[in-house]
Amino acid sequence: MSDNGESSKNNQARSLARDTGITEAQARELIDLLGMHRPSLLREARLLKQRELGKGKQS
Repeated sequence: MSDNGESSKNNQARSLARDTGITEAQARELIDLLGMHRPSLLREARLLKQRELGKGKQS
């Protein structure tokens, strides 16, 4: 990936992490899997966060 593409990916990852509460590493992984399609990224990030929150409720 070019430097510009990598910068765009990092910016998207930071934004996705900030908007959904997942980590930047998780956001980068989603971008690697799904590409830069923002609606898909938001959907999957929110699902990932919900699963994480659900794990904390189990004893």
